[in-house]
Amino acid sequence: MIASTFKASLRIIILCCVFSSFSYAQRSLSGQVLESENQLPIAFATIVVHITDGETFYKGAVSDEKGKFSIPIEEANTYTVTINFLGRAAWKQIVVVRESKDLGRIYLEPQSNVLNEMEIAANRIIIMQEEDKLIFNVAGSPFNNGYDGMDILQKTPGVMVNNKGKLLMGNDPVTIKINGKVLQLNDTELTQYLKQIDAENIKNIEVQDHSSAKEDGEKTGGIVNIILKEKERGLSSTLNLNYDFAGNEFYALQSGLSFNYGANKWNVYGRYGYDRSKNEVIMYSDINYFESKNTIITNRVGIFNYETNSYQLGGVLDLFKNHTLGMEFIGSRNFEPYHIDGKAKFNNPNHLFEENTIGLVGLRKNNWNNALLNYTWTIDTLGSNLKLYADYSKRNDLDTNQINTVYQEGVFEDNFERNLTTVETEVYAFQTDLEQQFKNKFQLETGLKYTRTNRRNDLLSYYLQDASWDLNERASLFDIEDNISAAYLSLNKTFRKNYLIKGGIRYERTFLKRIDLLQNTTVRQQFNDFFPSLLISKKIKDHTIAFSYNKNLRRPHYFFVNSNVIKINDFRYEIGNPNLRPEYINTYQLSYKRPKQSVAIYYEKTNNAISRFLYFEDDIAFFQKRNLASQTQIGLDYNWFGNIKTWWYLNATTGVYHRKYTNHSGEDSFKRWTGYVSLSNTFEINPTTNIDVSGFYYTPRVDVNYIGYPQYQLDASISKSFFDNKLQTNLSFNDIFHTVIYGEEAPLDDYLTTETQTWRSRTISLSLSYNFINNTRVNNRKNESKNEVLERL
Repeated sequence: MIASTFKASLRIIILCCVFSSFSYAQRSLSGQVLESENQLPIAFATIVVHITDGETFYKGAVSDEKGKFSIPIEEANTYTVTINFLGRAAWKQIVVVRESKDLGRIYLEPQSNVLNEMEIAANRIIIMQEEDKLIFNVAGSPFNNGYDGMDILQKTPGVMVNNKGKLLMGNDPVTIKINGKVLQLNDTELTQYLKQIDAENIKNIEVQDHSSAKEDGEKTGGIVNIILKEKERGLSSTLNLNYDFAGNEFYALQSGLSFNYGANKWNVYGRYGYDRSKNEVIMYSDINYFESKNTIITNRVGIFNYETNSYQLGGVLDLFKNHTLGMEFIGSRNFEPYHIDGKAKFNNPNHLFEENTIGLVGLRKNNWNNALLNYTWTIDTLGSNLKLYADYSKRNDLDTNQINTVYQEGVFEDNFERNLTTVETEVYAFQTDLEQQFKNKFQLETGLKYTRTNRRNDLLSYYLQDASWDLNERASLFDIEDNISAAYLSLNKTFRKNYLIKGGIRYERTFLKRIDLLQNTTVRQQFNDFFPSLLISKKIKDHTIAFSYNKNLRRPHYFFVNSNVIKINDFRYEIGNPNLRPEYINTYQLSYKRPKQSVAIYYEKTNNAISRFLYFEDDIAFFQKRNLASQTQIGLDYNWFGNIKTWWYLNATTGVYHRKYTNHSGEDSFKRWTGYVSLSNTFEINPTTNIDVSGFYYTPRVDVNYIGYPQYQLDASISKSFFDNKLQTNLSFNDIFHTVIYGEEAPLDDYLTTETQTWRSRTISLSLSYNFINNTRVNNRKNESKNEVLERL
């Protein structure tokens, strides 16, 4: 099937090549921006094109690292071209464009009079639309020093950071890339990674609110690609330190040292990180039984210690002209001892009839190592290329704990239990991508991918019986074999009058086998799916209107597709579900974008929606993930970004959506409107000092069978740079009013349950970052990984 799909792709390539030869030629306005005194290129200069009257904006662009720019011009006319760069006098000229015109070398003189740097930056275009992307020119913005990667993403239009550190666009998780490489990290690891990136090293950020056929079928949200600058030749290094104080003995320490060393044809890079923390969580839950009027109220306090060592080592080599080979090793070793103590009270309508004390002591450890190899062949000067990837990952997880439950009144029996869970996972991924560029704004992409996952999951559970530990009925041993084969084809074409059409199709074949080694049973699932995508947009001067459609899926996390029965306490268990199937999502969106704002209306339909199902047997609650219903969601997102004053930058995102669930019998349930707002403000005190104030608010939201509590948070920070921006300092106050509470309730027919978790999220943080760098150019190229399975581990 894959072979036939690939042959079909090649036929389409040939047809597209023939078609492209009949396409029209397009005018362009090009040139190169240089420093007048030494003729060095100026990167990130802003080029603005106006209609003849000098007031009607037509187009804008930013010069590349060689100072070059090229702007498509659809209409023959007379234009006014203005070029600006921070600290240099503006260049302005009236240009008559009848056909493609090269302005040649343009020299910018140093600024003769002293101007406020923020005023100059405010007059530059730091955020612009380019075809199907929004580009945030970080290097040319007031935020090019004193911030880390996570801070910059909070200021990026359309991107939100919730109180768990999760990056969202609307309500979907964001796919983060670094120089085109997908970061396959969980939320905690991703936050730590992004905090190690200095804004000074970021060139720009590309934001794409839809996925294409090139992306894996599981990529349901937007895509954010962080483009790093080229470093300087020789050795450069960055030292990062961050300390969070959460009160009493609770804290978080993050540290990291990274380096990059390179020459003309090769470079090596690496990073070592050490993180350590201690945090506390207060947990409350209750169950109210309507028929018996009984209630169970549980209060627990958990203390979690966390220690991790992480590393990264890689290199990129130019084998010969247009051929590049890269290799990278990355991994981590985590150690997390924890203990949870609590009480439970059992009430009937008249009195308290039983209570207990619960003690849990546990240890989690995991080792993760990943190796990848990639090869790139640059086929022509237009940027066409062929890429090959090989990716291998191995992970070992261990979780051991002991639970002691003692009852005061003897209504229930005391019990003592031990649990040992081990997981061994191996992932192999191979991919090839072909990207062909044509002179007439036509682009074709096609490729193949294969991923294989082998996972062994063992749960050994013991009861204490007569002074000996006996294996109980909850023990389970099972294997998972997961094979995913994929092929895709994507076409991208720009037509006259600024029309862009981008369409594609992706095919994925999934074969999943789960083997229960104790029960000697096997569950097999096979899915053959096509995932189409389409984007149609039209640009009218500085406005863009676009329509997009995507079909995607969400595969269930491996943790949920096992046969385990996890005991939380005597009256609550979590059960795996080997028959869990993926969710399928169809998304339609209509968007309108202007230079400082955007609005989008969308409709999303999810089939096989996965949610937590709760049922009771003898007053014992069992939680299990199931494909319970279909989900329909309609929504409106609005984003405003830019300078309100020369010293005040605002990124504001707000929206509202209505979510409804329909069960397999066609009955609607759990429907509700939800609204949200996220604000990120930056106030410049002087060129080296900024104050930031940010916050968000979410109204209650619904899932298949529960309602989430509202969430809100307010943060503030002050940042300052020293020693010509080499030393960056930041003092922040997080969750100032300690409002971060994770809570939900499930109001069902026979019972009502509620749960809350409150962490020590109100912290004072001090961050230091120092850059060691010399003065000659060097490459800073990173390797790309195509291993999407790591997100499901």
